[in-house]
Amino acid sequence: AGLVLARSQERAGELAVLASLGAPRARLLRPLLLEGLFLASAGTVLALAMARWLPPLALSRAPVDVPRALEVGLDRGVVGFAVAGTLLLTCLTSLAPAWSVVRRSLREGLALARVRSGDGGLRTRETLIVAQVASTLALLTAAGLTLRSLARITGVDPGFDVDRVAAVSVRLARGSYPGAAEVFAFHAALLDALSALPGAERAAAVSMVPFGGGSLCDALTAEGGRPVFDCLQYRSVTPGYFETMGIDVLEGRDVADEDGPDASRVVVLSRAAAAAAFPGAGAVGRSIEGRGGQWTVVGVVEDTRLARLDGPPSPAAYLPFRQAPARLVTAVVRGDDAGLLGRALPDAVRSVDPHLAVRQAVTMSRLVRGATADHRFRSLLFGVAGALGLFLSMLGLAGLLFQLAHQRRREIGVRMALGSSRGAVVRSVLARAMAATAVGTALGLGAAIATGRILSRYLFDVSPLDPPTLLAAAGALALAAVVSSLGPAARAASVDPARTLRDE
Repeated sequence: AGLVLARSQERAGELAVLASLGAPRARLLRPLLLEGLFLASAGTVLALAMARWLPPLALSRAPVDVPRALEVGLDRGVVGFAVAGTLLLTCLTSLAPAWSVVRRSLREGLALARVRSGDGGLRTRETLIVAQVASTLALLTAAGLTLRSLARITGVDPGFDVDRVAAVSVRLARGSYPGAAEVFAFHAALLDALSALPGAERAAAVSMVPFGGGSLCDALTAEGGRPVFDCLQYRSVTPGYFETMGIDVLEGRDVADEDGPDASRVVVLSRAAAAAAFPGAGAVGRSIEGRGGQWTVVGVVEDTRLARLDGPPSPAAYLPFRQAPARLVTAVVRGDDAGLLGRALPDAVRSVDPHLAVRQAVTMSRLVRGATADHRFRSLLFGVAGALGLFLSMLGLAGLLFQLAHQRRREIGVRMALGSSRGAVVRSVLARAMAATAVGTALGLGAAIATGRILSRYLFDVSPLDPPTLLAAAGALALAAVVSSLGPAARAASVDPARTLRDE
């Protein structure tokens, strides 16, 4: 709107001459209206093409749990509103200068035609720029908050080695593996095959790998019948699981091959589970009840996050796989190149059972990254919106300053002829740009703070009133204002005083 208004304002003198010569109003308004319609139509066609291309691109980076994502697309009502708004706004801004001319008398029109410098509607366009800067500050704040939240959540330690572990999930059908003996034999053969892969250091299995989906919770009761958890996470693991995943054993021992079906039932607790079950006392050697029996604690391991990074670690109990077998199991392999191991896992599974379907073969880093998919998606959307808003603000401000330099070239030439330096001219242009930006930034602080409060439910470890984010957004606008004013300032400083005086 600001650029179209500026372009139309440049023709005010021409329109005043035509009006003074008796041109009818329709003759004055028609070419401007057609020009506005052409600009609006061309922009609308381009925008609709982008609108058909952008949603699939955005959805390709969306989390898998976005509700009704397949229904996202162009909506007729939204498109109609956008097209109508574009046509109306462009036509109004194109016709505004002509309408101001046709309403004047003949004498006023001739006087306007002789005007060669002055504000010429600059105040209106400055108001538009201020509003644009204010809205851009809100968008940049949203982008900054989501990016800082993403940085914080990706920096959370999940409690295990993310970079050197790959995983593959399989489900054993009862028809092919009817009993526990067949299940144990398959997993022993699978772990041997995985351990023999080039670059593999160690392999183990777990009933549900962290961030792999799925949950199995049950109550836990400490000695004396004291209830501790109504829903504690239980996992079945093979010996070496904690070493393979890089989970530290803090007390006691890991599960062992001797912890079989006929041996005493044992369990390894996470730090949080042990502290809750036996506060202020050692957990090793004590007993708990859960998962249909009584278990003796033989070890305590470090806490890990099992499904979410934006919360405390999940208390968990780890049971020996041979005492709590599972048909849906994830084998984990540790090595220097987790990506290479991940690509080799399906073939290793088929070497043990060619008819077994591989449910998932992936690196742990990819699984953990999936837990931040919603944060990444919001950061992408707000980042693009903030960048687009910043670009439009720079474009509008540059257009305003270019027209200002053009309209005041006579004044600038006279000042330079009387001794004003080019540096002073550049500083005046910069001051105009910074003044509009400062006013817009001040007015936009309220919108930026409101935006932060709206986004607060989606932020992790970042305050909605985060001062560094607000300062960074304001700084980005100030830098954009300086960059936008460089071209207009150089144009203003290039005015030739001698030519200006000759023209006078």
